[in-house]
Amino acid sequence: LSTAVLNALFDLGWPLWGPALFAAVAIAAVTALFWLTEDSAWILLGLAVVSGSLGLWFKTRYGEAFSQPTQMWQNVTFTEVVTMLAFAVVAYGVGVIGISRHRRSEPLPSLGVVAALDQLFKLAPYAGPPFRSAFQAHAWFEWRKKGSAMPASVILGLMLGLCGWLLFNRTAQGLTESVLVGGGLLSAVAMICGLIMGNCGATDTTYEIGTFLASRPLTTVEMSRATLRAAAKSVLLSWLIWAAAFFAVYFIVLVVASPMCPFPRGLDWAYVPATLIAAWTVMGLLTSLGLAGRSQWVMVLLCGLPALYIGLALFSKFALSRSGQELFVQCVASATAVAAMLATTWMFVAARRRRLIEWITIYVAASLWVALAALMGIADVWHVWQRPVLYVALVGIGALALAPLAAAPLALAWNRSR
Repeated sequence: LSTAVLNALFDLGWPLWGPALFAAVAIAAVTALFWLTEDSAWILLGLAVVSGSLGLWFKTRYGEAFSQPTQMWQNVTFTEVVTMLAFAVVAYGVGVIGISRHRRSEPLPSLGVVAALDQLFKLAPYAGPPFRSAFQAHAWFEWRKKGSAMPASVILGLMLGLCGWLLFNRTAQGLTESVLVGGGLLSAVAMICGLIMGNCGATDTTYEIGTFLASRPLTTVEMSRATLRAAAKSVLLSWLIWAAAFFAVYFIVLVVASPMCPFPRGLDWAYVPATLIAAWTVMGLLTSLGLAGRSQWVMVLLCGLPALYIGLALFSKFALSRSGQELFVQCVASATAVAAMLATTWMFVAARRRRLIEWITIYVAASLWVALAALMGIADVWHVWQRPVLYVALVGIGALALAPLAAAPLALAWNRSR
């Protein structure tokens, strides 16, 4: 439906029925695979076979399997419909077998490989030194339970990107651009992992804090600080993994190929630290939002804010002239920056009045914000002095990078005292 609306509004000519039908078949196939291979190591091999087969078949709708796309999948042929129906029938059969296996509690045959690896790398019994405080114990718990989600996702994304480059591109410029895009995607990964990090419910789908966790011998400030520390550690480790991959690719291309500028026009080396700040901002805000324990609010904000900006973009395109569009964009950017600064200020004031943060936290946050604003002006990120509105917007959004220091304890206090 969204593709049809975009085609009608902007005359994009994007394919509609082929990708829609394929998505339904792919979901059925992957779901059936999960039912069949759940709780077994066969799931990795199954995912590789199913996703590889379906992905290559889908790629052939746009041209050669191992080359750049040369066409759009505009028309669905009878043969393609029969092929997708065959995939669906096979998925149904596999799903029936998988559900039957679960109902009988019957495991899949094991080759003993996983058991052998577990035995090989099995750690000797070691309790380790006791935690010196309840805060250290809870910080260890938060990292052990949620901290590895983002670094693991980044490693998986880099591996998939490398495989895609080997299959479809194999050029030095394409490899560098792919890793650069990965830096921008850190914020998208941080959005998902932020919701994971902010989940303090009894189950993975419940954001309301459970009684067992709520009754731990920790103050709300200590508990929120442990969660934020785990989130910051996760973002920093993920960014270091991406940065190491980027610099490794850059120097390899520099030595093997020819000297080249790794950044597209309009970007420079400031893009590298900017990816860290953006990923932390998204992670911190989504973690704080999850700590509030209001699932409906999470969905309203995640769906409502993008819908609002999309609606404003459509209004600007179809209702205003070109000069009016530029002025409208500047007004929206300025309003967003002012709203971000006001919201951050309110969070710090509210947290201080409830004695959830100390004055030193406010002083450090204000100093970091001023330093960040000065650095953006000195480094002239994206030539902001030529566009003052952009600089104001960046400074305002930069305040949101420090908002979790006050938002996290406020949100957890609201959740914990329900």
